[in-house]
Amino acid sequence: MLNAKGNLKAAKADMTQAMKNPATASAIKNKTLSIVVVAGWSDWDASVAIIASQLKSIGVKAVENQTDYNTYNSDLNTGNYDMGMSWTYNGPPNPYPVYDFSFDSSFYQPIGKDDHGNNRARYKNHQLDTLISAFAATTKQSKQVADMKQMESIVAKTVPMVPLVTQAFWDEFNTAKFTGFPSAKNPYEIGSPYQPYEQEDVILHVHLK
Repeated sequence: MLNAKGNLKAAKADMTQAMKNPATASAIKNKTLSIVVVAGWSDWDASVAIIASQLKSIGVKAVENQTDYNTYNSDLNTGNYDMGMSWTYNGPPNPYPVYDFSFDSSFYQPIGKDDHGNNRARYKNHQLDTLISAFAATTKQSKQVADMKQMESIVAKTVPMVPLVTQAFWDEFNTAKFTGFPSAKNPYEIGSPYQPYEQEDVILHVHLK
C-alpha cells in the first residue's frame, strides 16, 4: 500500500534511476510537459496545478494548459497531448468497465486518429487483453476476482495512467410517481442522468408506483 502523502525521497530516487537512460534524460531536460485540463473545472484545475508543482520538485518541468472543453476533448481523443487529467468509465458491480474501455487494445488508435474516448493512453498489453476477455466470458465470481487481481497488478506495474481521485456520480430522480431507481439498498446501477451507458438499465427497472 502506497503512502497517501507520497514519498518525495523515493520519487527522486526513481527519477535518478530513470535519468540513467539517455532518451529519458534528454526528454526530461529538454521538454516542458503540457498538462491539458478544461478551464473552469475548478477542482480539476487546482489538481493539475498541484501535479505540476509536485513534478517540479522531482525535476520534471510541467505547466498547466487550461483550454475549452471541445479543444480538450479533441486533443485527448487524437493523442495530441503530453499529459491530461480525464476520467475513466465506471459502473457497478465491478471495475471491469474501467479496464475494458481504458486499456483494451481493440480500442487502440494511432496518434492522430480519433479513439472516441476509449484507450486514451494508447496502450497495448496482450496479457491484459486476455484477462479482460476472460473476465467477460465467465459468471463465476471467484474467477472474476482472480482475473481482476492480475489486471490490477499489470496496470499498477506498467502505469499507462495514474489514478488520482474517486469521483462522485450524482443520482437524480423523482419518486413522486415512479419507483425502482437505484438506492443504497439496491445499487444495481448508477442513477446519474449523464451516464449514457447506464440509462437503459435504469429505465428498464423503473415503473409506476
